[in-house]
Amino acid sequence: MALEAYETLQIVRDGMKNLEFASLPTVVKTAQGLTKDLDRLTNSELAGLIAKDPFATAAVLENSNKGNKADSTDASNLEEALLKLGYQKLKQIVSKLLDMEGAKEKLRYPEQVEASAEGLCSCILAEEIYKRGFWYGSKLKMEDLYTATILRSYGRILMSSFAIDTYRTAMSMVASSNEKQAFTEMFGITPVDMTREILKTTKLPKETIKSLKEFDPSIFQNPVLKQDEEYMILAEFSLKLTVLLFDYRVTARKLDKELDRLLSTFNSLIKIQITDCTSLLEMLNEEIIKIEAKYEIETVPQYIPKSIQCRLTGRDLPAMKAPPKKKVDSTVKPPEDIINAGLEEIEFSAKKRPLALDKLYNGYVTLIHTALRLDETILFAENDDGDFRAVFGLGDMFKFVAKRVTHTAKDNNLIGLCAKNDCDALVFDTKKETVKPKIPDWMLVDNVNSVFVMYLKLNSPILLCAMRRNGQQVQLPGPVIKALSDLKRILYLSVDAENYSGFKTSLDLKTFNALLKG
Repeated sequence: MALEAYETLQIVRDGMKNLEFASLPTVVKTAQGLTKDLDRLTNSELAGLIAKDPFATAAVLENSNKGNKADSTDASNLEEALLKLGYQKLKQIVSKLLDMEGAKEKLRYPEQVEASAEGLCSCILAEEIYKRGFWYGSKLKMEDLYTATILRSYGRILMSSFAIDTYRTAMSMVASSNEKQAFTEMFGITPVDMTREILKTTKLPKETIKSLKEFDPSIFQNPVLKQDEEYMILAEFSLKLTVLLFDYRVTARKLDKELDRLLSTFNSLIKIQITDCTSLLEMLNEEIIKIEAKYEIETVPQYIPKSIQCRLTGRDLPAMKAPPKKKVDSTVKPPEDIINAGLEEIEFSAKKRPLALDKLYNGYVTLIHTALRLDETILFAENDDGDFRAVFGLGDMFKFVAKRVTHTAKDNNLIGLCAKNDCDALVFDTKKETVKPKIPDWMLVDNVNSVFVMYLKLNSPILLCAMRRNGQQVQLPGPVIKALSDLKRILYLSVDAENYSGFKTSLDLKTFNALLKG
């Protein structure tokens, strides 16, 4: 689903504030339960602590505020905490946090792994480019260069962690448009601009914050470059070089041409020949091996060293494999059994007085979401103005729908037609030409392809919208339809018993189909 910039920033800030980092391999995580002052830890102690739990964060804030007695100000967020830990500690932490193999059980998405690995590799390249004298700009501080470079990947890591479907849509659009355009269209903001907004209130160096802006080749036309612009140029080049070298779509035959295009764009400040890229790759491979040997961890996913070897030997890179499909658990109960088992609990809650509608509806949504193995389940309730608004939901879309979406029974779409005609609906393919005009826009832009709508015409009507993505369909075989009808009956009797005799207690999937044909 396409987002506005403020929505993207809000979801990321909410995720960081709520410490939803169980799946986030970023530069802002470190070990749990530290009781010592971090400045007193040896490298081995720090590596050992991080290896135990690379995703905990609470101790970072606590210990960073103890670490520097000369600085009386407390770090109020993770970025400030890491800054106070110092450059060397930051580098050590970054290396462990990008421990992809050790953290793989907690990773949800391969895109997180990719963005994190590219961030680390681009930092190594940026430092080496500067050390070898390929940089023809002014003198830069190594610690600021490192931070500016790693943070150019930070936004992609956050976006892929907290809005993965929107992120995947944006990345799929990059092939037909540029990255800036794709991310602006889907997120309302680019990853780099988002990072700047997230970090602008921290104590990071001003040059680092200012360097977090989109690169424009026209910058080389400026007679004099500011220092933050120079950090941005070297960081951007290092990241672009990393992405290019590990892009399996760039074949061995095309690599020199693409490298020449990249090098010519930056050659006024970065004097690198195509032959130099070979030695940089060799150095990168050696550096990764050193880090892994020193800390006894896997620093990057295996496709990185394999890709390096392919580039060094002039071979095409292996195509990136799709995430493995989850194995079907043969012990999983059929959906009708799950619904029938939950009916007793729903009925018990419904008999309590005073009736707690919020708990009843939450249980109703959770039961259907679990039983039908849905990606998104959103409950709309009609207010006094006749508007249907999202009041409860499970899945990534709810928080956006609750802010943005309003429907009424007058709408000539899936939700409006069900509300107006007191019917339910099951759509297997939202992209089908006969159906697509009736599908709300907010569903079409978020890879939703199958939708089930269950309408209850209560005194205050409610409408459940259940969705599946990426080719998966909502399935309602006969036993499931019967179980859902029983659930409808219980809700009607509980919430609006006086009018029960006039309600449809069985699912009505025919009316909507007839409306489509009509």
